[in-house]
Amino acid sequence: MTESAAMPLLSNKVVIDDYASCQEILVAQKAFEVGAFEPYSAPIWGRSLPISNDPTHLRRRRYMASLLSRSAMARYDREFLTAAIEDFIAQGRASPDGEVDLIALVRLMLVRVTATIIGIDGVQDDEARARRLMACVDGFISATQVRYSTRDPEEVIPEALEAVRIYREELFDPSVARRQALIDAGDEVPDDLIARQLQPDAQDLWDEDTAWRDTLTIFAGGLQTTAVAVAQSVDEFFAWPEHDLQMLEDPDMVRAVVNETLRLKPPVPYILRRAKADITLRSGRQIAAGQELALDVTAANRETAVFGADADVFRPGRFRELPPRYPQYGLAFGAGSHVCYGKPLATVGGVDRRESDVPRVVTKVFDALVSAGVRPAPDHAPDKEASYRDIFRTYPVVFPVASRA
Repeated sequence: MTESAAMPLLSNKVVIDDYASCQEILVAQKAFEVGAFEPYSAPIWGRSLPISNDPTHLRRRRYMASLLSRSAMARYDREFLTAAIEDFIAQGRASPDGEVDLIALVRLMLVRVTATIIGIDGVQDDEARARRLMACVDGFISATQVRYSTRDPEEVIPEALEAVRIYREELFDPSVARRQALIDAGDEVPDDLIARQLQPDAQDLWDEDTAWRDTLTIFAGGLQTTAVAVAQSVDEFFAWPEHDLQMLEDPDMVRAVVNETLRLKPPVPYILRRAKADITLRSGRQIAAGQELALDVTAANRETAVFGADADVFRPGRFRELPPRYPQYGLAFGAGSHVCYGKPLATVGGVDRRESDVPRVVTKVFDALVSAGVRPAPDHAPDKEASYRDIFRTYPVVFPVASRA
């Protein structure tokens, strides 16, 4: 247990980096509370589901979970996901020189997909509106991740507040009003998150702030986290000396590539918790009441006692020897009652025959890209975010005419 010195905004927290302790803390919801634990982002995402200690938390999660169930994902695939991926592949191939920024292209596709799930109107067929929405989501993300940014929070937060204002006035509030009008008129209402928030049995779950904040948390995961996970999976796979396109004919290996990438490069490197009372972990570590903790997910996911002597190495086939109690992606999505509710949108962590035909966005997009012949651009290197996180800002790829399919 050491004091963090890597990031200024984590300097007052105790870092815990072993897998067992991190998992124990994450599932002990009565002993630890969640939160951002810094004053900057509270006006942006305070009380939203990822950092909520609210009594409505579990009921709100159930609403979210029903939108991302196996049956819901299959429905999305039939109605728009497959078509959206085909369109986005066509856009990549239409580039004059065949080279595009994969992250930007995936984000433009995902903003339409996610807007349909959430219920933001007018995004599917209006690229300008889609880009306007992406800019708003970027502002929101910058605030939620301010602790990792190398920028001054006093610059980031005003930009985020302006992005949120635009989101509410131009995108969220009009979409809410249209659904409320449909409900009042007794007309058919789309099955999306905003419509569900307006149902009589959900009236006590969301208030004026948490309603729009919860939608933005889904956009944050659905756009940036998902797009970066796709790019990182492409990067890891083609950098792997043993990569072979034929192995991706096996759906288990497609998932394994994505999951191994998420294990090594989790979307959030630290998960924060605060002890509600003095507690002794099973390892014997003592934590005082009020102590703020930073769970080092990256280190935990590379623990040799769990993932093998080569835990630092990208090796997708490790899932065949991993005990079932450990997800292939480790703690990349957290654990316990605050596990990332967008996880089913990305991938699944085990080998489950029931999941073989259920589309998951990251695995489906990764497979579609490789099948289309996409490769990392040989002449242009990716750029990284201005952040303490190791995360791509751009990722150039080429779309050749030939395809594996």
